[in-house]
Amino acid sequence: MNSHSAAFVLRWVKEWFYSIVFSCAARTNRSCSYSERPAMIEQNKTSVTIPARLDENNFTQFALFDNFRLKKRWKPPLLFACLMSAFALICFSQNSRKDQAVFMGTVLLCVGLLLPLVWFFYYLFSVRKEARKLGLSREKSQYETQMCESGITVSRGADHADWAWQDLHSAWRVRGCIYLYVQPDRAFLLPEDENADPAWEMICSHLPERKRRDLRNRSPLR
Repeated sequence: MNSHSAAFVLRWVKEWFYSIVFSCAARTNRSCSYSERPAMIEQNKTSVTIPARLDENNFTQFALFDNFRLKKRWKPPLLFACLMSAFALICFSQNSRKDQAVFMGTVLLCVGLLLPLVWFFYYLFSVRKEARKLGLSREKSQYETQMCESGITVSRGADHADWAWQDLHSAWRVRGCIYLYVQPDRAFLLPEDENADPAWEMICSHLPERKRRDLRNRSPLR
C-alpha cells in the first residue's frame, strides 16, 4: 500500500468520524421536553398529578437510552470498527508483498477501535455539558404532568399542552424512570417515586401493548 493510498484512507476516516461526532452533538441540543421526579400530590381513580423535577443524572440516562436503545446510533461506530478491522486484516495479509503493510494494518486497527471510543466519550461529555447548561447540576423543578381518562396535560406556569392517549407515540419503563414519548423526538421523564406504579397502571390501561414496554428486568440499552 503506497503513501497516496494511505493518505486517502486516513482522510476518509477523518471526514467520516467528524460527520458522526458533530451530527450527534447537534442532536443532543434538540428541543425535547422532560418531566421529572414525582412527589405524590394528587391521585384518585381517574387522574394522577405529578410535579416534575429533573437532574443531570436523569438527563444523561435518558439521552443514552434515546440515542442508543431507540435510535440505534451505536450502529455506525460499530460498522466503522468492523470496516477498519477488515482493512487492517487485508494489510496484514499483504505483509510478504507490500512494504509497511503491517504498519498500515496496525494504524487502521487502532483507528477503527479508538475512534468509536473517542466518539462515545465525546458524546457523553456533550450531554453532561448540555445538562449543566440547562442548570441541572441540582434537581430543578420543571413542570407538572397530569394523567386522566382523556389523556395527559403538561403545565409549566401559565402554559400547558394536552395530548389524547391515542396521539401518544410510546411509553417505556426502565429501572428508576418512565419515558413517555408524545412524539418520536419529544418525551417526558417520570423518575420513579410513590407515583410511578399508579402512573404506569394508567399508561397500560390506555396504551396498546405495542406502544409500551417494561424494561425494568433488562438493560435499558438492549
